[in-house]
Amino acid sequence: MSDFFNRVRSGAGKAAFEADKLRRTQAIQLKIRSLNQETEKVYTQVGRVAYTLYQQEQVAQPELKAACDRLAAVFAQIAAHEQEVERIKAEIFVDAAVAGIQYGHICPNGHGQMAPQDYFCQVCGAKAIDVPPPTGLACPHCH
Repeated sequence: MSDFFNRVRSGAGKAAFEADKLRRTQAIQLKIRSLNQETEKVYTQVGRVAYTLYQQEQVAQPELKAACDRLAAVFAQIAAHEQEVERIKAEIFVDAAVAGIQYGHICPNGHGQMAPQDYFCQVCGAKAIDVPPPTGLACPHCH
């Protein structure tokens, strides 16, 4: 019976983890959409400035540079948010309570906790997942 409750608890934990991942991903994707809309406004501004200067036969670099600098900053924000979305999507749920592991290097295939200096599981060769200690706790290997 205890095993049944552990499986239910693990399933609920994984569902909560996936829901949180989805929420964070969607929040960042909303920021990206907003920034993409801003780029369209800046593109329009760049075009208006360039065309106005063209009509006046005066190409003044500072106005164009300022608009283009803002556009480059928005593109950098978009790239950073896209990387964060990919990082979140790559997160893997590990039920530490069921696995009996609190934090440290662990095998993603369920072979347990590994030594701090190991980066690959000695049983299956999988790359270790680094589970940070809960907030407020220090790693026992760091002291």
